[in-house]
Amino acid sequence: MSDWHGKPDPAAVPGFFNAERMGVGMARWTSHLAVIAIPHVATVASSVALTARLAAVRPPGVQPPSVRVELEDLLIGVTPPLGPEFREVTLPVPPDVLARLTTRASRLSIRTPTFVPADHGTPGDTRHLGVTIDWVRLDAR
Repeated sequence: MSDWHGKPDPAAVPGFFNAERMGVGMARWTSHLAVIAIPHVATVASSVALTARLAAVRPPGVQPPSVRVELEDLLIGVTPPLGPEFREVTLPVPPDVLARLTTRASRLSIRTPTFVPADHGTPGDTRHLGVTIDWVRLDAR
């Protein structure tokens, strides 16, 4: 499980902004593409799910985004459109992705449309923001 809560995470690679206080906890915004390093897994259960705690605050008039999740070039799934409140989203991991996890270390990609706060009344914040992520985990089912 990658769980940042304001601490640097050695598994996190480009595409994440620094941790911010969001409500009662800490989370990180993504850019349009955020990547998490997944170590080689020696064995995997026959059924695995990826669960992430996500939110997508958007200014008025900006469409709520969905998130596309991939392992390397393999699609895990696409979330339903996300709202401003954190929620856990679970995607079943397809068999071809499970097979990849057992062959080598991989990269989990999180792709999402972005918005720029400065374009919507927040002067000086020119970041291209995707979604906020509290944590991501893979669980045997």
